[in-house]
Amino acid sequence: MIGSSRKRGLIFQQLLAEGFTQEDLARVACPVGLPIGAETPEEIAVSIVAQLVAMRSAQREKGSV
Repeated sequence: MIGSSRKRGLIFQQLLAEGFTQEDLARVACPVGLPIGAETPEEIAVSIVAQLVAMRSAQREKGSV
């Protein structure tokens, strides 16, 4: 999820009020992306894709994918 800590908190409060559980929310990556010091939109996109690749790789190692 892309957004500030404040935005994350507001959205999570709303989701909890709608019936989502803490376990559901624990699955949300926030802030999204790897900490590579990204500043531009392009760099932020690279950090997000890098996190997706890392997560996919970890799942493959576990035999999930």
